[in-house]
Amino acid sequence: MATPTRHSEKPPRSRGGGVTQFGTAGTRALDGAGPPDDDGWVEVEMPVESRAVAVTDLLRLGTEAEVLGPPKLRQAVAEAVGVLAERYGAAPARVT
Repeated sequence: MATPTRHSEKPPRSRGGGVTQFGTAGTRALDGAGPPDDDGWVEVEMPVESRAVAVTDLLRLGTEAEVLGPPKLRQAVAEAVGVLAERYGAAPARVT
């Protein structure tokens, strides 16, 4: 399953972080991506082992990534973030 993900490569634009944390798969995804948009975001597609593994892995990227699809994975990440927000006392943001 390939996962479209928006990844921030905001200054400093280092290839040492972000999706490259995922080893060869992350490096290949970033190498195959187009240039950053005006806000510094790059869209990448990465293969994932399973939805549960992908949620855990993608949460490691924090605010430097946004899952664009598939919808069930995006929802699973949003639900995990909501649980964390509740746990830490913050109101969850609305998912669009």
